[in-house]
Amino acid sequence: NTFTGPRLLLHQMMSHWGFDCAIGIVILANAATLGIETHIKKTVPLGCSEDCLDCSQQLDISLQCHTVPEIVVLSDTIFLAIYTVELVLRIGVYGISVLQSSWIK
Repeated sequence: NTFTGPRLLLHQMMSHWGFDCAIGIVILANAATLGIETHIKKTVPLGCSEDCLDCSQQLDISLQCHTVPEIVVLSDTIFLAIYTVELVLRIGVYGISVLQSSWIK
């Protein structure tokens, strides 16, 4: 493929090692927040809702119910937006065939 204009600039940007490093950092940060979210959700006492608003059926009242911090919930949305932008850029530059790449899968 021969790229020209904006596609060439985007190809050069996405082919740069810094782009892969940035996406790698996003993936690591996303993994960390998923770990935090999973840890908090698994400690919700039996009988409580995930948002801790309804603990009327809580089996062990000595346990405290904790919710996922808003920053973690917000980060999920930010990571999704970053992944979406990356995918749209890749499809815009390389076409739909990019979905067949082992790197994208």
